[in-house]
Amino acid sequence: DSATIFALSTMLSSVQIYNISQQIREDDLQHLHLFTDYGRLVMQGIEESDEYKPFQRLEFLIRDWAFEYEYDLGADGGKRYLEKTLAVDENQHTELQEVRHHIRNCFEEVGCFLLPYPGRTVASKPTFTGKLQDMEGDFVTNLSSLIPYYLGEDRLVSKKIHGQELKGKDLLHYFKAYVKIYQEETLPEPMTMLRATAEANNLSALASAQELYTEKMDEKVGGDHGYLNETDLLSHHAECCEAAEKEFNSTKKMGGPELSKTFMDKLDKFMEDQLQQYIKINESKNIFKAARTPITLFICLFAAYVAHAFLAALYLGPLALLANIVFWVSMATLAAWIGIKYRGDKPEIAEKIDEIAEIIWEQGLTPLYVVA
Repeated sequence: DSATIFALSTMLSSVQIYNISQQIREDDLQHLHLFTDYGRLVMQGIEESDEYKPFQRLEFLIRDWAFEYEYDLGADGGKRYLEKTLAVDENQHTELQEVRHHIRNCFEEVGCFLLPYPGRTVASKPTFTGKLQDMEGDFVTNLSSLIPYYLGEDRLVSKKIHGQELKGKDLLHYFKAYVKIYQEETLPEPMTMLRATAEANNLSALASAQELYTEKMDEKVGGDHGYLNETDLLSHHAECCEAAEKEFNSTKKMGGPELSKTFMDKLDKFMEDQLQQYIKINESKNIFKAARTPITLFICLFAAYVAHAFLAALYLGPLALLANIVFWVSMATLAAWIGIKYRGDKPEIAEKIDEIAEIIWEQGLTPLYVVA
């Protein structure tokens, strides 16, 4: 569990504080081996012109430091101690040399802080409540320096992955990706971590592009705006698609062109699906189209009434009866439609009436209007 927590925090933190007791041992450096291997894979895909590294800042916090006669307490002594510890010696085993090289190459900044023993009261008495007066003077003094060293405004930096600064919502994609691969009993392979990071990276770029598309479409087609004719709607959609694709392509992505194309296809599908929704929303704002059903039924009703009177005057009883039936059917259908719309129930009946009215309008009334 501790290894998993260490792995997750290293992958997700902009500043990783490695808390070690007394001194840095080879085993402590070996714990970083998984991430240096991951870093090497990442760096293989980084162009020479890119100046960033896989990880940002690694800080070794050495507590209970007892060799003050060799290296002073605090950040300055820690810096000199770290330089000696990470120095590469030809007599070292190859693996030990590699891990030191990789730590330097994989982290943009590596630091160290030496913190003294806090005192017997802190370490051994269960009655200790955190009071400064119960701590050793040297510990309190160095603790006062430690806090701004780690938490100062110029020391805290935003998380970056592949050179791209993340927003809070972007970080959520990486949380989900890493939690998924760290659920196994054993730690994942570096290549697995790289794939998970690449997918989360592309997913984050996709989410930003989708958000931009939605924001720009809402500027003209959102719920607070009026009806937009179809030509202008499609033109605006094309502009929003271009902006979203530009946003997606401008984000630095991992995984290569093939993975990027997969997420670009998802973006295109999302925008096409959203377009259909915006078309429906836009059509619902068309007052004339919304009133098409009652207008169509009223025209049928009025036409049937006039036809009935005309045919009755010509003593054409059967035809007059047919016109009368059309009149009452139109009247009943119109009344039912108004009632359903008012009550808000049985929408499927209202939709069927709308479909019938649409057919009458398109196939009957529109051709008559064109001929006239």
